[in-house]
Amino acid sequence: MTKKIIFSGLFFFIMSSMVCYAGGKYGDAVKVNNEFFAIMEKFVSALDKADSGGSVAKAMNGFAEGINKITPKMKKVMEAHPELKDHKTMPEELKALQKKGEAIQKKFSHSFMKAMQYAQDAEVKKAQERIGNAMRAMQLK
Repeated sequence: MTKKIIFSGLFFFIMSSMVCYAGGKYGDAVKVNNEFFAIMEKFVSALDKADSGGSVAKAMNGFAEGINKITPKMKKVMEAHPELKDHKTMPEELKALQKKGEAIQKKFSHSFMKAMQYAQDAEVKKAQERIGNAMRAMQLK
């Protein structure tokens, strides 16, 4: 269940993060998505180095904190650019950036799966719950 929530939230932000290199009209989205990419890259790096339940939980908790900090900014951007909520209405010039999003998702998924070997660890379970809560709070209504 937590994995589904994480990947659902991640898919939403991968789609919206395709604006990471656009300028002009989407300057605010560029800034927020660059921040989001940095959060994801830090998480992936920490998971890749993790060698215990404690280090996995620490990485997950850091990711949850990052999501909680960026959520208000991301919601503000998505309210300003509702066309980015649906990939079908996303501006054509931004769709070309989908490969960047897919590459990040692949790295993220691989690292997250590696961490699942510690899924039964009590700290990791709590951290997973924290990520799930952060992802739910991030979703637009």
